[in-house]
Amino acid sequence: MDDTSNTPDLMSLIYDAATEYRKWPYVLASLIRTLDIESAALYFIDSRTHELSFLTTAGMTKELIEGIKENYGQSAPFYNLTFKGPVGDIMTANMLPKIDAFTNDPLAQNVLLPTGLDNMVAEVLIRDEAFTAVISLHSTAQTGPFRKGQMATFNKLSPHLIRAINILRRFNAIEGQRQGMTELLQRLPLGVMLLSKEGLVMEMNKRADKIIENGDGLAVDRAGHLRSLNQKDNRALKKLIKQSVGTGQDKQIGTPDAMTVESMASGKKLNILGTPLRRLPTVTAGHFPAAAIFIGDPGGETGSSIATLRKLYGLSKSEARLAEALSKGKNLKMIAEEFGVSISTLRSQLHSAFGKTSASNQADLIRLVLTGPAAYEDHSAEKK
Repeated sequence: MDDTSNTPDLMSLIYDAATEYRKWPYVLASLIRTLDIESAALYFIDSRTHELSFLTTAGMTKELIEGIKENYGQSAPFYNLTFKGPVGDIMTANMLPKIDAFTNDPLAQNVLLPTGLDNMVAEVLIRDEAFTAVISLHSTAQTGPFRKGQMATFNKLSPHLIRAINILRRFNAIEGQRQGMTELLQRLPLGVMLLSKEGLVMEMNKRADKIIENGDGLAVDRAGHLRSLNQKDNRALKKLIKQSVGTGQDKQIGTPDAMTVESMASGKKLNILGTPLRRLPTVTAGHFPAAAIFIGDPGGETGSSIATLRKLYGLSKSEARLAEALSKGKNLKMIAEEFGVSISTLRSQLHSAFGKTSASNQADLIRLVLTGPAAYEDHSAEKK
């Protein structure tokens, strides 16, 4: 007997899975219970390589899954469904042994029939230039061919499965972009903070987190507000943040502003730029940053490793080590003491580095390190 009473709950689960691919196993498990069938699979075929990968399966053995992967490429019915069948068109293949197309089909003969899967329903959910998404349902000779009630239930669920997979595709694309931007944010040779329209810190990169952790000029209070540890600078910082996030009205965007914050403990100076970000509609604005705060720390660590500088500019290890040290604000006397070499040796290395990098002077070399590709190296990379 076909169970259609769980269909509303199953549809709700389908849309939950639209933004969380880990829930698709539950969708398929619920689907085989609802339809009273043996197994189900959701898989993707790469449009360029034709490589098949399963997003999830339910009721299928590892051997069956591997058998499908090995034989699907030789199956004409499978090929026609995947690359020619209309999206949303449900193909029913009851009693495979009696269908001529499957008489000599490797997928049917080597995989499906030996495992007792005599009946199959399949549907293309997506087909584009990147991949094809297919869902297939299977029943055995014992449970019999797919019945009208089962097909009616699946037809009812079909448009929701198509929408959910399309949403999942778009959601994953957006999430991929977000992760890429987050990675870029972490690699910037500046501290970066994203603020809400209320001026609260929503996110910060590793460099900004390190600046706050050091407690040398800036802090984030328990409420999430960025503040200066120097009371005089704190008033100006509050003004800068207010200027950057705007008035709080969605149509009125703030303006960029800049200032310097000085640590009373060490005298260290941090250069700060606040800049507004594009506003979104009111209904979503609270979930997105309204402004970015960029923090320049002249004495902070650079993202460049010695190994990367050597690869980019052909520097020797000593020359790359010297360039890195200069970019951290150290002078030749300090570097000579630290490295245990003479200043004349450092000057010789410096002139050699000028020739290899086309830098005309020390300032040019420092600028090259701080603004070149090496500055965007992962800050967690091991220094060599």
